[in-house]
Amino acid sequence: MTRINSPHERASNIDLIFVSLPAIKLVTYKQLEDPWDSDHYPLLIEYKRGVECYRKRSNRLSTRGTDWDEYSKLVNSLHLETKNRCENEGRDITYANHVEIMYKAVNVATGRKEKQSLEKDNKNNNKVYKNNPVKWWDADCNKVIMERKQKLKTYLSDGSVSSFIEYKKSCAIVRRTVKTKKRECFKEFCNSINRWTGLSYVWKTVRILKNSFSRVTWNVWQTSDREKVVLQEVDKIAHPSVTPHNDHFVPYTYDTDEDTMNAEFSMAELNRAIGCVKRLSAPGRDGIDYEMIRRLPMDFRITLLKTLNNIWITADIPNEWRMYQVHFIDKIVRTQQDVNYGVL
Repeated sequence: MTRINSPHERASNIDLIFVSLPAIKLVTYKQLEDPWDSDHYPLLIEYKRGVECYRKRSNRLSTRGTDWDEYSKLVNSLHLETKNRCENEGRDITYANHVEIMYKAVNVATGRKEKQSLEKDNKNNNKVYKNNPVKWWDADCNKVIMERKQKLKTYLSDGSVSSFIEYKKSCAIVRRTVKTKKRECFKEFCNSINRWTGLSYVWKTVRILKNSFSRVTWNVWQTSDREKVVLQEVDKIAHPSVTPHNDHFVPYTYDTDEDTMNAEFSMAELNRAIGCVKRLSAPGRDGIDYEMIRRLPMDFRITLLKTLNNIWITADIPNEWRMYQVHFIDKIVRTQQDVNYGVL
């Protein structure tokens, strides 16, 4: 019996769930206590299967909420604390110390340490710490939701007309509060847009508000004309209609001195390499992305450059650099006959 009846209505019929015989042991159901402003209690039906859906996994430690100014200050302070201690240590210990410093700094700047301590305190108080589901959700929304639940319990206990009216009023208050919070959040987003706001951020937020999703096609390269695509990319670099002028080209003289090629890296080369990489490129197994390296203070960069030059001169690569993590993405079966993954 999932329907919430008014005092002058009779109980509704029993809700039935039809399940085939082989799936009886795999299906579980329960009735939720909160109707969520509906006249029916929702039913949660779970079907336990052995096959899991693919979910994108990431080792990225930083998020959009990372405070990079705080991150740089924490890296600088932690580096000063361990600088004298790690000067006489080996290369492996020094490199591990660099990674640990960036770990601690990005966790604190992202809020993970504060969240863990808060979860620990809430666990002692028999409470569960949860992030806000959406940006506009605040204490007012929690308050009206709790009042609606309390009014529903009161009506179910006595069944009077007055308690039913109070419950319906609380449902209307919830709808009005949520609608107001959504409108205020959208106005705040519109007011935050200025001439320096990135277009990608604006359009991504608009798509989220519109709830529009695009289908991702993973096998575009397998189904496209590869020769044509390669020629198009070559034409972008050197269009066939443009006649090259050989007089402007200066021949390059190769330096045969091996000492120049094996020399240590300079700070200018390190800064140029950091500036040329993609900021949103996926990190490796250690979780350190290029944005974390780009935000490092100058003192830590000097120490990091010394460690990299030591690895370059001694040719002793850390074991972490020899390990890779590969995520396989299954191909999309285009026809019923393409059952094996060997068909392109």
